[in-house]
Amino acid sequence: MSDLAKVKRFSSKIVRLTPEQKKRVFPVYDAEKMKNWITRGEVAKRAGITVGAVKYQEGHQLFPAINEKGVSYFDPNDIEEFILSRLSKKQKEQSKGSIAANIFTLFEKGYDIPSIVVATKQEPSYIRELYREYKTPLGKDVPGDPIEEKKKADIEHKKAIDDLDKQITKK
Repeated sequence: MSDLAKVKRFSSKIVRLTPEQKKRVFPVYDAEKMKNWITRGEVAKRAGITVGAVKYQEGHQLFPAINEKGVSYFDPNDIEEFILSRLSKKQKEQSKGSIAANIFTLFEKGYDIPSIVVATKQEPSYIRELYREYKTPLGKDVPGDPIEEKKKADIEHKKAIDDLDKQITKK
Protein backbone atom coordinates (compact mmCIF):
# COMPACT_ATOMS: atom_id res chain seq x y z
CA MET A 1 0.00 0.00 0.00
CA SER A 2 1.38 3.42 -0.93
CA ASP A 3 2.10 6.06 1.67
CA LEU A 4 -0.72 8.18 0.29
CA ALA A 5 -3.20 5.30 0.61
CA LYS A 6 -2.07 4.81 4.22
CA VAL A 7 -2.52 8.51 4.83
CA LYS A 8 -6.00 8.51 3.34
CA ARG A 9 -7.04 5.51 5.46
CA PHE A 10 -5.53 7.10 8.56
CA SER A 11 -6.93 10.58 7.77
CA SER A 12 -10.54 9.81 8.67
CA LYS A 13 -9.43 9.26 12.28
CA ILE A 14 -7.45 12.50 12.60
CA VAL A 15 -8.99 15.35 14.53
CA ARG A 16 -5.90 17.25 15.69
CA LEU A 17 -2.41 16.29 14.59
CA THR A 18 0.51 16.28 16.96
CA PRO A 19 3.94 17.17 15.52
CA GLU A 20 4.83 13.46 15.64
CA GLN A 21 1.70 12.54 13.69
CA LYS A 22 2.43 15.24 11.12
CA LYS A 23 5.85 13.72 10.48
CA ARG A 24 4.27 10.31 9.85
CA VAL A 25 1.25 11.47 7.83
CA PHE A 26 2.43 14.36 5.69
CA PRO A 27 4.92 13.81 2.86
CA VAL A 28 8.46 15.06 3.39
CA TYR A 29 9.20 18.08 1.20
CA ASP A 30 11.55 17.30 -1.68
CA ALA A 31 12.07 20.25 -4.04
CA GLU A 32 13.18 18.04 -6.93
CA LYS A 33 10.20 15.66 -6.78
CA MET A 34 7.66 18.34 -5.96
CA LYS A 35 8.52 21.10 -8.41
CA ASN A 36 5.04 20.92 -9.99
CA TRP A 37 3.22 20.89 -6.64
CA ILE A 38 1.08 23.92 -5.86
CA THR A 39 0.68 26.28 -2.91
CA ARG A 40 -2.33 26.68 -0.64
CA GLY A 41 -3.41 29.84 -2.50
CA GLU A 42 -3.40 28.03 -5.85
CA VAL A 43 -5.40 25.16 -4.34
CA ALA A 44 -7.98 27.65 -3.06
CA LYS A 45 -8.22 29.28 -6.48
CA ARG A 46 -8.64 25.95 -8.32
CA ALA A 47 -11.18 24.60 -5.83
CA GLY A 48 -13.13 27.85 -5.60
CA ILE A 49 -12.79 28.02 -1.82
CA THR A 50 -10.95 30.22 0.66
CA VAL A 51 -7.39 29.64 1.85
CA GLY A 52 -8.84 29.07 5.32
CA ALA A 53 -11.04 26.27 3.97
CA VAL A 54 -7.96 24.67 2.40
CA LYS A 55 -6.13 24.93 5.71
CA TYR A 56 -9.09 23.35 7.49
CA GLN A 57 -8.94 20.33 5.14
CA GLU A 58 -5.26 19.68 5.86
CA GLY A 59 -5.04 16.38 7.66
CA HIS A 60 -8.56 15.43 6.58
CA GLN A 61 -8.64 15.44 2.78
CA LEU A 62 -5.47 17.34 1.89
CA PHE A 63 -1.92 16.40 2.84
CA PRO A 64 0.68 19.03 2.00
CA ALA A 65 4.43 18.76 2.15
CA ILE A 66 5.87 21.68 4.09
CA ASN A 67 9.22 23.15 3.10
CA GLU A 68 11.83 24.57 5.46
CA LYS A 69 10.23 28.04 5.26
CA GLY A 70 6.85 26.65 6.33
CA VAL A 71 5.19 26.90 2.90
CA SER A 72 2.70 24.12 2.20
CA TYR A 73 2.82 22.38 -1.18
CA PHE A 74 0.08 20.10 -2.50
CA ASP A 75 0.16 17.34 -5.11
CA PRO A 76 -1.95 18.52 -8.10
CA ASN A 77 -3.39 14.99 -8.56
CA ASP A 78 -4.70 14.99 -4.99
CA ILE A 79 -6.17 18.44 -5.55
CA GLU A 80 -8.06 17.27 -8.65
CA GLU A 81 -9.52 14.37 -6.63
CA PHE A 82 -10.45 16.81 -3.87
CA ILE A 83 -12.18 19.15 -6.34
CA LEU A 84 -14.11 16.29 -7.93
CA SER A 85 -15.22 14.99 -4.52
CA ARG A 86 -16.45 18.45 -3.55
CA LEU A 87 -18.28 18.78 -6.86
CA SER A 88 -20.16 15.52 -6.43
CA LYS A 89 -21.26 16.49 -2.90
CA LYS A 90 -22.54 19.88 -4.05
CA GLN A 91 -24.46 18.38 -6.97
CA LYS A 92 -26.94 16.56 -4.76
CA GLU A 93 -28.97 19.75 -4.46
CA GLN A 94 -28.44 21.18 -7.93
CA SER A 95 -30.69 21.49 -10.95
CA LYS A 96 -29.90 19.80 -14.28
CA GLY A 97 -28.71 23.14 -15.67
CA SER A 98 -26.25 23.63 -12.83
CA ILE A 99 -25.00 20.08 -13.21
CA ALA A 100 -24.54 20.62 -16.94
CA ALA A 101 -22.61 23.84 -16.29
CA ASN A 102 -20.29 22.04 -13.86
CA ILE A 103 -19.79 19.18 -16.30
CA PHE A 104 -18.94 21.65 -19.10
CA THR A 105 -16.32 23.12 -16.76
CA LEU A 106 -14.84 19.65 -16.29
CA PHE A 107 -14.75 19.19 -20.09
CA GLU A 108 -12.87 22.49 -20.37
CA LYS A 109 -10.35 21.28 -17.80
CA GLY A 110 -9.74 18.15 -19.88
CA TYR A 111 -11.40 15.47 -17.76
CA ASP A 112 -12.47 12.35 -19.62
CA ILE A 113 -16.02 10.99 -19.63
CA PRO A 114 -15.44 8.04 -17.24
CA SER A 115 -13.86 10.35 -14.63
CA ILE A 116 -16.79 12.74 -14.90
CA VAL A 117 -19.32 9.89 -14.54
CA VAL A 118 -17.58 8.71 -11.36
CA ALA A 119 -17.24 12.21 -9.91
CA THR A 120 -20.74 13.44 -10.72
CA LYS A 121 -22.62 10.16 -10.37
CA GLN A 122 -24.51 10.91 -13.58
CA GLU A 123 -25.38 8.33 -16.24
CA PRO A 124 -22.80 7.92 -19.01
CA SER A 125 -25.46 8.56 -21.66
CA TYR A 126 -26.23 11.94 -20.07
CA ILE A 127 -22.52 12.85 -19.97
CA ARG A 128 -22.11 11.81 -23.65
CA GLU A 129 -25.16 13.89 -24.57
CA LEU A 130 -23.65 16.89 -22.78
CA TYR A 131 -20.29 16.23 -24.46
CA ARG A 132 -21.96 16.39 -27.91
CA GLU A 133 -23.60 19.67 -26.88
CA TYR A 134 -20.27 20.97 -25.59
CA LYS A 135 -18.47 20.10 -28.86
CA THR A 136 -21.18 21.57 -31.11
CA PRO A 137 -20.62 25.21 -32.11
CA LEU A 138 -23.59 27.51 -31.62
CA GLY A 139 -25.91 27.58 -34.61
CA LYS A 140 -24.91 24.11 -35.80
CA ASP A 141 -26.89 20.90 -35.61
CA VAL A 142 -25.98 18.51 -32.86
CA PRO A 143 -23.85 15.76 -34.36
CA GLY A 144 -25.43 12.33 -34.51
CA ASP A 145 -24.38 9.15 -32.89
CA PRO A 146 -20.82 8.31 -34.06
CA ILE A 147 -21.74 4.65 -34.55
CA GLU A 148 -24.68 5.56 -36.80
CA GLU A 149 -22.48 8.00 -38.73
CA LYS A 150 -19.92 5.21 -39.27
CA LYS A 151 -22.65 2.87 -40.53
CA LYS A 152 -23.85 5.53 -43.00
CA ALA A 153 -20.29 6.12 -44.20
CA ASP A 154 -19.78 2.36 -44.64
CA ILE A 155 -23.01 2.10 -46.69
CA GLU A 156 -21.92 5.03 -48.90
CA HIS A 157 -18.48 3.49 -49.33
CA LYS A 158 -19.97 0.12 -50.30
CA LYS A 159 -22.30 1.83 -52.76
CA ALA A 160 -19.35 3.67 -54.34
CA ILE A 161 -17.43 0.39 -54.69
CA ASP A 162 -20.47 -1.31 -56.25
CA ASP A 163 -20.82 1.60 -58.73
CA LEU A 164 -17.14 1.23 -59.68
CA ASP A 165 -17.59 -2.55 -60.12
CA LYS A 166 -20.54 -1.92 -62.46
CA GLN A 167 -18.56 0.57 -64.51
CA ILE A 168 -15.63 -1.85 -64.82
CA THR A 169 -17.86 -4.77 -65.87
CA LYS A 170 -19.55 -2.62 -68.55
CA LYS A 171 -16.23 -1.95 -70.26
